Amino acid sequence: MTDDRENRICIVAIMKDEIFSVLEWIAYYKSIGADEIILYDNGSTDGTEVIGRSLADCGEITCIEWPEVEGRKPQTSAYADALTRTSCEWVGFFDLDEFLVLDDGTRLPEFLAGFSNDVGAIGINWRLFGSNGQKSYEARPVLERFTSASAENHQFNNHIKTIVRRKTATRPLIHTCSVREGRYVHAD
Repeated sequence: MTDDRENRICIVAIMKDEIFSVLEWIAYYKSIGADEIILYDNGSTDGTEVIGRSLADCGEITCIEWPEVEGRKPQTSAYADALTRTSCEWVGFFDLDEFLVLDDGTRLPEFLAGFSNDVGAIGINWRLFGSNGQKSYEARPVLERFTSASAENHQFNNHIKTIVRRKTATRPLIHTCSVREGRYVHAD
């Protein structure tokens, strides 16, 4: 974990009944250099909430109960809340079934260091992975179970996920985030 230097990153997700992937997801993002992880629990009942609270109790992550509230979109409101809770320079919004894969084993701090100070947000292409023909759960890591991806030029791969400079973020959505200043660039 880095100290108070540039390129500290917080990874944020909302979760509900993610018992089979939450630990792998947290470990993965920590292994690629996430300095902080904030998870919002949207009413889990399968044990995910126990894992989240336990990891929060020992200081590994922050886990916040985030129940359904009429008139509030849980995911985007959680993302907006996270921007007020972290002091990290960068905030990435990823679902618990989304794993950011960086080229050549690059870690997040090195990846982010490649962007100039005038960059307010980075769009990262989505690549849709299928079921690999699985009809039931297999007790193996997500990254081992799902290896068949859509063709690179498939229409579903036109979506992005975003990593944003916290100080420039104004309105996080599920895939994008408005910024008050700076360029919104594509990762490549």
